[in-house]
Amino acid sequence: MPQVVANAQQGLRCDRQAMWTSDGCYNADQRAFFAAVTYARDSLPTTARYLVERETAFAYHTGRTVQHAQMPLRFSDEDFRAYLRNERIEYIVLTRLTESEVSSVVPKLLRNCQYLAIERVFEPTGRMYRLLSAPAPAAANACADLQRGIGGPPR
Repeated sequence: MPQVVANAQQGLRCDRQAMWTSDGCYNADQRAFFAAVTYARDSLPTTARYLVERETAFAYHTGRTVQHAQMPLRFSDEDFRAYLRNERIEYIVLTRLTESEVSSVVPKLLRNCQYLAIERVFEPTGRMYRLLSAPAPAAANACADLQRGIGGPPR
């Protein structure tokens, strides 16, 4: 019964006019995901393609072409980058909504971080990286950001 009361109280705090940004509707990690969705939908080309763990929700809310983040993880690092180029993936969305983002996707991206640039940060844990055609110097790549990580396992 206490959980039912807690859920009802949570529902009352949800601002239905601004659900994606209301802390009464979603936790901080979920709001970071929706911020990435909003940015992709409103600020990037409609032709852009994304690698993202929560691909169905991302595609639904953006109308963009997506690839599930687990698909290319089985490849070597060089083949991983080739796969992304062949699939015309331009952006990689990273949040902390799933355990596999933290345990599988982050290590693969870290090994390829010289080929990634930070496109946008969605606090506290969301990131969008842009895939580069050539390695970038430390000041321009995503290595330091990925080394800091996205704050541990999902909440």
